[in-house]
Amino acid sequence: MKVTPICAAFVVSALSVCITSEGDCQTDARTEHTIRKIPFTIRSPGEYTLANDLSMSANEAAIKVVDTANVVVDLNGHTVANTGSVGVGIAVESSHSVTVRNGTIYGFGYGVKFDSASENPVVSKVTLANDAVGVDTAAAKSTIEGCFMSGPGFGSGIALAPNTTGVIAKRNQIDGFSYGIQSTAGSESKYKYNHISSCNVGLYASSTDTYIGNVFTGCSVDVQQAN
Repeated sequence: MKVTPICAAFVVSALSVCITSEGDCQTDARTEHTIRKIPFTIRSPGEYTLANDLSMSANEAAIKVVDTANVVVDLNGHTVANTGSVGVGIAVESSHSVTVRNGTIYGFGYGVKFDSASENPVVSKVTLANDAVGVDTAAAKSTIEGCFMSGPGFGSGIALAPNTTGVIAKRNQIDGFSYGIQSTAGSESKYKYNHISSCNVGLYASSTDTYIGNVFTGCSVDVQQAN
């Protein structure tokens, strides 16, 4: 008698693997985390979602992203606030492709800050209210889009550190700063369709920058060339 071997194929479905510790869940290779308190430090890829409004009163970063890549910080419609008007709302250090989106950052020295060892960060649909600087970036190829920035009468809505290049700022509303957008010499950045109001200088632009479709209302100087 001839015996024909029968092969059994076992298929393991791994569409969703939940890890019960600390409420983390991995779905389709993306790890999701919930931020329930600040200060909070992120050191690994994934999506991090704010559970509720959070506040602090300390001269440090509320949420820090360090030495990683491919991170989403989703404020989920909530507010991160500092009652002391100091510190940094979200600080990104030595990390690539970090996105901050969908919520409010209130009352910090810096709303969002990217260092020069980071690249390709995005700030999208964030309200930055009463922060001395809304977005401060030293990261190449930063994108700031669809944000509302309300200043305390000084500082900058968007500020580029020296030697920062390739920034895109588009469709933002910026009000009440010394500088609406403060570019830097040689930045080769693009500023498009922003509405800038009640600033001393609306756009401080480099000769290598491209700017189009911006609207200025009540600024002492609409556009000033950087040195």
